[in-house]
Amino acid sequence: LAVMLIIALMLWKVDLVFKLIGNAGTRALTRVMGLITSAYAVQMILDGVSGYATSIA
Repeated sequence: LAVMLIIALMLWKVDLVFKLIGNAGTRALTRVMGLITSAYAVQMILDGVSGYATSIA
């Protein structure tokens, strides 16, 4: 519930956030979030593969 409220507040004030961090900050934040998402995806794949490998061994 708290996360939902924080996201709703950020979406409501997105213009203010954009003015604070600017265009370069937005691009940097997008790249960092993409890197975090990619790292999480790789970790999930590795967990699945290792779980499958131990189940067939």
